[in-house]
Amino acid sequence: NVENTATSDYDFAVNPATFSIQVNNPEPFSFTTVISTGEIKSGERVTLILTDTFPIVVAGVYDIEVFFNNSVDNIKYDDTLRTNYTSKKFGLPIDIDFSSGISAAFTSQGLNTAHTWEVVRQGTGTDAGVQPVFGDSILSFVGSPGSMTTLSTQRLDLSRTQKPSLSFWYFHDTVPCEDYTEVRITVDGGTTYNTLYSLIKYDAAYGWRQYSMDLPPYAVDQCVILVFEAMEKSRSGNVTQYIDRIRITAKRDIELAEILTLGVPACDMENKEWKLVLSNHTDPVLDYSVTPVIVTLEITGTSNIFTKTLNSGSLAGFSSDTVVLSPTFNFLKDTYPIKAWFTSVLDDTPLNDTLETTVVINPDLSVQLNKVSAPNACLAEKSQVWQEVVLTNTGSVDLTDITLVLQIDTGDIVIATYTTLTGTYTGTIQAMGKDTYRFVNPYTVPWNASYSVRVTANLECNITLSNNVDQITECVDTKDLEIVSIDNPLSSSADNAGSSVQVIATVGNRSDLYPFNSGVSITVWVRNSQGVQTDRFTETTGAIGTLSTTSHTFTQSYTVPEDTVYYLTVYIESNDIYPDNDTIRIKRTTDYTGINTIESNAFTLNQNIPNPATNNTHIDYSVPEAGEVIFHVHSISGQLLYSQTIETKRGTNSLELNTTTFAAGVYFYSMEYKGQRLVKQLIINATN
Repeated sequence: NVENTATSDYDFAVNPATFSIQVNNPEPFSFTTVISTGEIKSGERVTLILTDTFPIVVAGVYDIEVFFNNSVDNIKYDDTLRTNYTSKKFGLPIDIDFSSGISAAFTSQGLNTAHTWEVVRQGTGTDAGVQPVFGDSILSFVGSPGSMTTLSTQRLDLSRTQKPSLSFWYFHDTVPCEDYTEVRITVDGGTTYNTLYSLIKYDAAYGWRQYSMDLPPYAVDQCVILVFEAMEKSRSGNVTQYIDRIRITAKRDIELAEILTLGVPACDMENKEWKLVLSNHTDPVLDYSVTPVIVTLEITGTSNIFTKTLNSGSLAGFSSDTVVLSPTFNFLKDTYPIKAWFTSVLDDTPLNDTLETTVVINPDLSVQLNKVSAPNACLAEKSQVWQEVVLTNTGSVDLTDITLVLQIDTGDIVIATYTTLTGTYTGTIQAMGKDTYRFVNPYTVPWNASYSVRVTANLECNITLSNNVDQITECVDTKDLEIVSIDNPLSSSADNAGSSVQVIATVGNRSDLYPFNSGVSITVWVRNSQGVQTDRFTETTGAIGTLSTTSHTFTQSYTVPEDTVYYLTVYIESNDIYPDNDTIRIKRTTDYTGINTIESNAFTLNQNIPNPATNNTHIDYSVPEAGEVIFHVHSISGQLLYSQTIETKRGTNSLELNTTTFAAGVYFYSMEYKGQRLVKQLIINATN
């Protein structure tokens, strides 16, 4: 814009004005023009077109300076104008599949409504069944009846390209509708357009269809804009149009990318194929029937030469194809220098048309056992171990179908091998890769302070046999005390209620490593039929050597409860990881009268013993008459966890409850008998 701030009119025919344009970055440019026609009246502002073309070559911020020289103008300070122009012009290639949204190379806007092209993630939107061709997202447009929208590229400079082309995917539907998308192109900033495609949503074939077009007529233009203009013509406004992966590219470049060899189970190296990977780095599809491709592979220094001609099929843009050469080849454990090349001319970039490499065939496997125990966390006897083995492919070919033999050895002279397990790894470990194999069947930890675990991998063609075997030593926690027996009282006759009984118990040490020279604390616990404690005392035994027992006679005595039955428990106070043999509990009868009258008239449910429980607990109950009782265990929130129906006899009865299937916590148990229901609380501790 130029303004005449003088008091008289300015006639360019009388006083021609010289205008200059100077651009310093991102790419230097200068231009000068002379305006010699027209005029600007006093106080008037006009727009002068200094040039129709401006070389915006790349995206960036352009520093533009415009000034004019005229001897008539005496005020110079306002004869220069500086501005920054931000260009979003993009070069090629442009390849977007909308997985990361609409890229900066595109912009979308509604023409007559707010509806625009929008990104829809896979499996969402009005047509959840329309899956992306590429990535996980597609571009969709659905609007109100009559709404229109455009998806436009930024300005593209095609003047520096060869054979530019456009391709995209559009989704057709077989449901009749008039919704459409027009693909148009402009080279003058939107003043005029040429239509490239007129796409109707309705089509006889349902699904995605790729559209491609070469754009050589526009290879001289610096300001090209491609526009996808869509219209919703459905009266209901519920038709959705979809576009996926828009690619604007130029010039074809086919590369011989990779040489593949075995890719099959190791040790099976006869009659194998050489394979070559071809990659198309440009958009246009390489049609082999139009442009036959001849590839050759030579094992350098030998007479082994393989050639393959591709004259059917095609190689899609930005994709790869694996070509199998024949005849087959017998590999040995050896080093093969290889050279492969295109015999035919495919493109203008020959530097990547030849590939030289060295193929080394050396199948090699190493194994490593994963140790389960730790110095302060030895394993428990009879526990189950599913052994894991780390398999590492230290060779150059893929490995599979590996047989593994696991041997457990306790060092016993008589029994050389405690357990042998066999497994087969059926996966595939790529060269220099690794994987972990877990034996399907477990082994049982033996009762031994330590034992060895040895694994052997059988691979027929393995180069290095020394790394096919691994061995570790596991430790076992052999600290185990047990109550072997209660030796007194022993008689089967009833105990006299109110009498005094002295307990004798035998305590054993199962360990061959750890003696208990200071003895062991053991406890006597007496409870009546209701579970109420009547006596309890703890004493210390004498020393117990390794693999030995001791008989302890308690100096204290207990008094037989005045009840029909009572329970005597002897247990070890110290804890080990084997609680099952730490306690012996026996039920004793007494010579006591009068209880039958009470039993015949009452339904009772006693407190479980022990409480808290760890592995098992004992519950006594009595009914006045024989009949059916129903036993339940509920969580603290009321959820039924266990139920048992019992046919019971008259009088005092008992049941044993295994608590190992319950998590540690507080529970309620109940019993129902002839419409009556009694409830008690049960506490379960975690097992060691």
